[in-house]
Amino acid sequence: MNLTRQRAEEIFDKVLKYSTADETEAMISSTSYALTRFANNMIHQNVAEESSSLSVRLVSEGRMARASTNRFEEASIRQLCENALALARLQPPEPALLPMPGPQTYRALGRFFNETAQLTPQTRAETVAQVVARAEKDGLTAAGVFSSGAYAYA
Repeated sequence: MNLTRQRAEEIFDKVLKYSTADETEAMISSTSYALTRFANNMIHQNVAEESSSLSVRLVSEGRMARASTNRFEEASIRQLCENALALARLQPPEPALLPMPGPQTYRALGRFFNETAQLTPQTRAETVAQVVARAEKDGLTAAGVFSSGAYAYA
């Protein structure tokens, strides 16, 4: 899932729509990660992984619970909120439970570099070839990992 601000807001709106708890917190994470491993001057592994998750923490009548999912369609978000509330109701009340902080606003950080996030297996292989060529020039054997990825949290 490509997590944009608009997509995160849509998901948060659905969580708030389906949560009937006294307090609700939602967190989304989205990760795209790839790596190329090489040893003995040869590439031997290229892997890529994408994952996203939604975690909802609810407080109801002094009881708290958290539930998570990697499914983002509306029915799954509704079920997630219902499950978290059911779990909270199974907990004993916690008299010392502090209230959740209210809505938070954070300044946007410009730490995303599309060129890095879009590195392809071909680009990583070409870069590894340069490293290996340099090692071989000096009579050395190269080994290592070249990884890249993108992470988003809301």
